[in-house]
Amino acid sequence: MKLVIKEMSAAVHSSLTLCVGRMNIERLERAQSCNSNTNSNSNTNSNNSVAVTNVSKDIEILAKKFLSMCRCIFYPKKQPSEPPRRRPPSVLLYGTISPEDHFEKLDNILEIIKDLHGNDGLKAIGFEYRSLKYPFDSEMTDGIVDEKKDDNGSTCNNVQPSHDKLTCLFHIESNTFMTMENRMTFIADGVMYEEMARLCQEFVQDRMIEEGNLHWITVCDDKARGFPIRVLIDKNCSFAKEGRDESNLNVGVIQPDKNSMPSTLLIATGKGKVQAGIFSRNHLLCSSIEESTALPMVVEARQRGMNVVIVDPNARGERNGMETFKKSMDFVFGVKQHNTTNDENCLDTDSQKKGRLFILSHSASGSQLASYLLSEDENILSKIEAMAFTDSTHSVRWLEKKPRVLELFQSKSSLYVRSSNKYRDDDWSKRQPGDDCEIDEAWKHRFGDIKTIHAGTTEHSTTNWTAHPFIWQHFDGSQQNFLS
Repeated sequence: MKLVIKEMSAAVHSSLTLCVGRMNIERLERAQSCNSNTNSNSNTNSNNSVAVTNVSKDIEILAKKFLSMCRCIFYPKKQPSEPPRRRPPSVLLYGTISPEDHFEKLDNILEIIKDLHGNDGLKAIGFEYRSLKYPFDSEMTDGIVDEKKDDNGSTCNNVQPSHDKLTCLFHIESNTFMTMENRMTFIADGVMYEEMARLCQEFVQDRMIEEGNLHWITVCDDKARGFPIRVLIDKNCSFAKEGRDESNLNVGVIQPDKNSMPSTLLIATGKGKVQAGIFSRNHLLCSSIEESTALPMVVEARQRGMNVVIVDPNARGERNGMETFKKSMDFVFGVKQHNTTNDENCLDTDSQKKGRLFILSHSASGSQLASYLLSEDENILSKIEAMAFTDSTHSVRWLEKKPRVLELFQSKSSLYVRSSNKYRDDDWSKRQPGDDCEIDEAWKHRFGDIKTIHAGTTEHSTTNWTAHPFIWQHFDGSQQNFLS
């Protein structure tokens, strides 16, 4: 750029110098012609016209050069682009010895998994989930464990999740399970991380579908607005367009009478790139399925005979989270949606009058739930039996315009579980899951008189796991009060 400007300045300077020089010569010639004979008048006129013509030509040349320089600056010719240079990785992938080997292996992995789904993709590139005893035994060292064999000598996979087992991601060839420390050795940052997170989330969602007897229902498939909005929902839930079949209902264990519908557990995750039923992608890769997803909640709900609904507020991206959440909740509460192609896709409102709704709301979905209840008819509040918030971002100050909603958020039906913070909480390292929190005025100003307990962890994304039994203690107590 500097070279072009320099050349342009030189061209302008030389052209102007030439023009001024010629004009000076013409002036001298005209002065000399004034002392000539009487015929000099006609010669002067002729010389003046020639001088004007020459100056005009010089100005025209100058203008063309100037325009040419401007085109070079503002409309440069596209140079043949070189392939983007890759920065050498800070950590080489397992089995590689140079950056070239690293990128070759990375490209091969991405090519293999680009069209694969869930477990198929993981298996294709040498990963799988295995169930480990918790707490981890002495056979585990630095992420290396001895494979657990069943009676037939095969590796134990797909074991039912429970509180004494964790399902972790393994690299098969090295027999290593993923941790925060070794993750980059097996899963590179960037595109590979995103693809691995996609595969792992799909794997867990398939597990939840199997364990919870769920299936996907499309709430809104308007392509002009983005990706479809889908909800994972119990297959036994009836729909307005299908009618109800009482004989197919999976009647729960806790029932007031034979004609009652089973209760429903609604799970809403936070914002970001997590999909339905996932609380943390990083912990899903580096910790366990139980700690990072809603699978344990789904299993517990099924054991209690409850239906399960899992919404996906991030289906159309974080910016459209509230709109997506509203459409999903309209579906859950049986509110007809307008301007969508699936208005008939609503839960049967008659069945909702009998079943009770229990809500687990994590992080930003707490704000979305508060905003939704503020904008809807207060009659839907009668369908909510209990709510549990885990590190929710809502504020009761928003709810003052609707006293019934405000009362619900501070009543015995609501529970707040918060992670520990070493800068905020005294003796935070000694806090155990379920311990009552000491509430200060700032906390009370934002969240009101809601019962608040410690999650027993400093990890925001694992609060649902560490406080799992206390959340269900709250739900079970609320349901027993309803039955009595």
